[in-house]
Amino acid sequence: MTTEEPREAGPVHVGHHLWQRLGLDAVLARAGLSDRTRVLTELMTLNRLVCPRSEHAMPDWVRRTALADILGEDFAALVDESLYQTLDRLHPRRVAIERALAERERTLFTLDDRIFLYDLTSTYFEGQALQNPQAQRGYSRDSRPDCKQVVVGLVVDREGFPKAHEVFEGIAPIGPPSRRCWMRWSSGWDARRARRWWWTAGWPSPTTCSRSPREGTITLWQAGKGSGSPTSTTSQATSGGRRSCARRRQRTRDSRRPAWR
Repeated sequence: MTTEEPREAGPVHVGHHLWQRLGLDAVLARAGLSDRTRVLTELMTLNRLVCPRSEHAMPDWVRRTALADILGEDFAALVDESLYQTLDRLHPRRVAIERALAERERTLFTLDDRIFLYDLTSTYFEGQALQNPQAQRGYSRDSRPDCKQVVVGLVVDREGFPKAHEVFEGIAPIGPPSRRCWMRWSSGWDARRARRWWWTAGWPSPTTCSRSPREGTITLWQAGKGSGSPTSTTSQATSGGRRSCARRRQRTRDSRRPAWR
């Protein structure tokens, strides 16, 4: 017995059915994406789920699977540039997509919408990145101050489900997001009903304390390692105005324990 061009079918078959059951193609269609873009988006999503690869290596992985038969498409000429272009088409529509996915997750899993977590990370470029105005030099979490970078802010709920993200300039200050981000995020999901926010994105100031999404919200901060500062800060919004940030030293062995537990 001999085999020719064996292809993996099981994992991608299950992933495709999950894609259909969750209605993800309909979410992308409502966002105005074409049929081809939706197909390539499913390819990249299934790759992240089954066998994570870079966009450069992804076409070869696709051809080693049965996705061409499952989706009824020809991927013999698929190249990485098509996948990069798909990402470029997704990015301008990310707000509508994130809102629809967040609502879908909340409905399916009955998620707790009282607590949200926010943090920052960064990714750097090994090049001049002249065509990316957001690529700037700033505080490098990757210990690469010689490279330009962008900063990414991510909001997740208590269960770890992503709610929204935003890409900032590489020199963006550490701390809560801007008022513009609050308005965009809270208009599309349940941020307005949140009672607590947990930050791991640096120390607040009187300016950043005023960025809480709504009156009555309790906001908690956690300092980074070796900061020599108190390990948590609480800002309580009141109807008469926002109280100034009250810092207190956390006297506990587990200084990273969430304050609401």
